[in-house]
Amino acid sequence: MARSFNKVIMVGNLSADPEVRQTTLGKKVVKFRIAINDDYKDTKRTYFFNVVAWDRLGEIVQNYTEKGSKIMVEGRLTQREWEAVEDGKNVKRSSVEIVAENIVLLGSKNKGEVDYSKTDFTNQNVSKLDNKKASYSDILNSSKSRDDEFPEEDEGQSFEDEGENIDEELPEIDESSDLDDYKDFDESDKEFK
Repeated sequence: MARSFNKVIMVGNLSADPEVRQTTLGKKVVKFRIAINDDYKDTKRTYFFNVVAWDRLGEIVQNYTEKGSKIMVEGRLTQREWEAVEDGKNVKRSSVEIVAENIVLLGSKNKGEVDYSKTDFTNQNVSKLDNKKASYSDILNSSKSRDDEFPEEDEGQSFEDEGENIDEELPEIDESSDLDDYKDFDESDKEFK
């Protein structure tokens, strides 16, 4: 059998503020949509993609991005399938979304207009902040300047998922529910209660 490869890298802007939910075991799940502009000849199109970020990566998206924030998302595609009732009939639905494994905040159009290009947000520095909600000064004080290490073209800082949810099956979501189903997700049996 041939080996498969599932990797997505996108740069775009958040089309709305991130939505935050927590599983019954306390894991944070953040869902957001990223808008990607595509210009071809005289035609301009915008595509919207759903992205899910778990745990600390989700907290970073929640705390440091908002509608309009420019970010890079690296992750893998997943597909959800569920049944919805429409006009008294069960109808099969499906949705494709990206599970974020790495996020880079780009530019300075993020919450508080902080210039992230001078801040090192590696996994080690972010994890030093424990599990509290970090303020900008906490992050900035825990980080070292990157002026001497990288040229000015380096615009972002990277956050990586530590991979602990890589094999975790995501709960099914009815797209019309706005993530309400996540509140009843129990990770011990990976099913809704």
